[in-house]
Amino acid sequence: MPFSSNGGAWFDATGCFPIDADPVGLGEDCEHELSGSGWSGHDNCGLGALCWDFDEEGPGICKGLCDEGAPVCEQPGTVPYVGCQSCFCVCEAPCDPLLNECGEGQVCVVTGQIATCVADASGDAGAAGDPCEFVNQCDAGLFCANAAAVPNCDEGSSCCTPYCDTLAPDCPESSECHPLYERPGQAPPGLANVGMCLVP
Repeated sequence: MPFSSNGGAWFDATGCFPIDADPVGLGEDCEHELSGSGWSGHDNCGLGALCWDFDEEGPGICKGLCDEGAPVCEQPGTVPYVGCQSCFCVCEAPCDPLLNECGEGQVCVVTGQIATCVADASGDAGAAGDPCEFVNQCDAGLFCANAAAVPNCDEGSSCCTPYCDTLAPDCPESSECHPLYERPGQAPPGLANVGMCLVP
């Protein structure tokens, strides 16, 4: 299992941990155990799975781990995804940020080459024009973008702005739909017509 060996906020090692006596299945709610502010490696998912996409107040979701070199996902509808240069491979279920199809307490956000459902961390904020620091600090259907490009963004370095469909743009006044992926062929499957509402 990936875990944090120094109590930090991110994974920096892998190790062997006991499998829960009654593990939950892929795609089901799961419980995790933190070690200080770090990741302990203990959860109640089964072999080859990780409790992921949780916040401090709620459960996570069991997602399959995959081999970055030969990625294969067991759960139907999921695809291999490596979230950063030094991260592990996890099986994610893509979502459409234009449809707001995630479950309660989650939002669909674009992270690199995929859009996935993650825990909604917006709290009482997250509306268009509200400041944000992370991609999941905006309400469903909104994207965290650079403050200079967002209308009515009065504080913070980034603010929430709506996603939009470049084939049928519908943005608030004083903004227009800019494609997330500017170069032809750059957009991953399912995201070719996804944009964000920014100042002209």
